[in-house]
Amino acid sequence: MNNVFENKVITQTVVVSDALNDASVATLQADYSLTAVELEHIKHGRHFFYTLAHGLLLITIGYAINLIAKASSILFGVVQQIYIGEWIALSVGVFFTSSFFLLSFCVSSDHKIVMEDIKTHFKNSPKRKQLVRGISE
Repeated sequence: MNNVFENKVITQTVVVSDALNDASVATLQADYSLTAVELEHIKHGRHFFYTLAHGLLLITIGYAINLIAKASSILFGVVQQIYIGEWIALSVGVFFTSSFFLLSFCVSSDHKIVMEDIKTHFKNSPKRKQLVRGISE
């Protein structure tokens, strides 16, 4: 039935099948089509330098704890000499750990590329508002 009711007083019930009852406004944006390869890059995409720096950091911390223990033995009256080579080894560990962390942030990786693509997609994808049907129970 294709009735038009304009400027009329309606006194009887009129069944309208296509009306937007309980309508809501939704903000829609195009979704990002994530591939299986991109998901793997996100899940396991830590940069090689980051993994290397993390392992070296743990080694350096362990070595520093050893030197602290050696230096603290003075408190108990035991003389332990800390050689210059031990300080050099600790310095080298700190230097390379810092360098690898810096490289991991500066050098591009598959993880960074995918995350940048996703960020660019949602930044450039227009948002629009649209009426949607509500859930009738």
